[in-house]
Amino acid sequence: MVGVSFPLYSNSSNVKAARERRQSAELQVQQAQHDAEAELRTSYEQLQGLQEVIDHSDVKLLQESLALFKKALQQGEITALVYYVEINSIYEKLQRHIDLHCQSVKLLAELHRNEL
Repeated sequence: MVGVSFPLYSNSSNVKAARERRQSAELQVQQAQHDAEAELRTSYEQLQGLQEVIDHSDVKLLQESLALFKKALQQGEITALVYYVEINSIYEKLQRHIDLHCQSVKLLAELHRNEL
């Protein structure tokens, strides 16, 4: 007696499992692409928002204010306490401007890195 066995059903289940693994991998790739695009879009929108804030801040006016307060202190029109309180406020605004500029440069570098 000779018997031959054809594994028809086991082969079809292997093919079906392989097809589903391939579809799963394709979906994972599509999801990763979608996530990357969404992250880039968010970074770009954040960069635009930072640029608007930076463009609306008037650094030149703040620097002129520093010079005027210094002149007023030297001429005795204001006290040293008033001078230091006012320039502290101006320096805080200038520091915020520098921080925003730094964030925007970092975002821009990140966007350019992702373009490559």
